[in-house]
Amino acid sequence: ITSLTLPLMKGAHDLYFTYQNKNLATPEETGMQFDWFFVTDPFPGKGLQGYDSAYKYLSMSMIARDSIYNLEKLQKFQNISFAEQLRQQDIAAEKSKAKEEFDKAKAAVEEKVKGEVEKRKNEAAAKLETEKQKAAAEADRYKREAEAKAKAKTDSLKKAGEKKAKEELKKLNPFK
Repeated sequence: ITSLTLPLMKGAHDLYFTYQNKNLATPEETGMQFDWFFVTDPFPGKGLQGYDSAYKYLSMSMIARDSIYNLEKLQKFQNISFAEQLRQQDIAAEKSKAKEEFDKAKAAVEEKVKGEVEKRKNEAAAKLETEKQKAAAEADRYKREAEAKAKAKTDSLKKAGEKKAKEELKKLNPFK
């Protein structure tokens, strides 16, 4: 933005500005915009020929200029609004896509964890079953050993009892 200081002068004067910018290829490009038009009040030239029609056309041109300006602003606003709606739709689509991808990844992880838990559960059950079988086999071995010891002791006691009984019988019946 630049400003321009003009010397103070008496009377009414027309101003004409020219702006040139080497970066703008065509005059239609907006390197600068003036939205200012001022006519002293009252409109100069009252009483001269064509005053009424000049004033009428000036008023109509200012109304037309304001209408065009307002329409251009409205169109720019609508374009911005439409662009924002498109951007919001793109964001919503991206969010939806990201959520879908997240949900897929989450389901895959959950399935993998579930499979791992099931695998470990089965391994633990198999290990437990193996340990139960080992414990049952060892208990069976101890039982057989205990039964064998008990039988040996019983047999030993039986023999000792039979021997003692024979000795007692001999004592009672010395003739035999």
